[in-house]
Amino acid sequence: GGTSALGKGFSEYASRKFNLSQLGAISSSAQEYGDGGFTLIKGPPGTGKTTTLCALLNALHIRQMNQYFQEVRKLAESYDAVVGKRASLSLSGATKKRPRILVCAPSNAAVDNVILKIMEDGFVDGNGCRYNPSIA
Repeated sequence: GGTSALGKGFSEYASRKFNLSQLGAISSSAQEYGDGGFTLIKGPPGTGKTTTLCALLNALHIRQMNQYFQEVRKLAESYDAVVGKRASLSLSGATKKRPRILVCAPSNAAVDNVILKIMEDGFVDGNGCRYNPSIA
């Protein structure tokens, strides 16, 4: 439960699509995100590194969306028409929680490869429904 939960739909999707090694990389990277450190995903060509990275980005996006929606929910529950300034500050705080993920790689072509895969396959939400994240 909570804002770090990825949802049953995403978990079922991931368990069907990935092997145990890939699932381990996705799970440990998503759980430890923001706590420092890093996860190294390596292997020969064609072993699913890009696909695993896209699923990790998907998991991080779900976590960030959960945090964003929690902030918006708090705003809605505490809304007071008389104290509009407090609501405005809360909305500003919620906006800062919107998912933002920076993808970097040694070359533009590598980043393009990840972005194209996300654009083609989309992401899967916590209910198992496909969606296309906003990409800038």
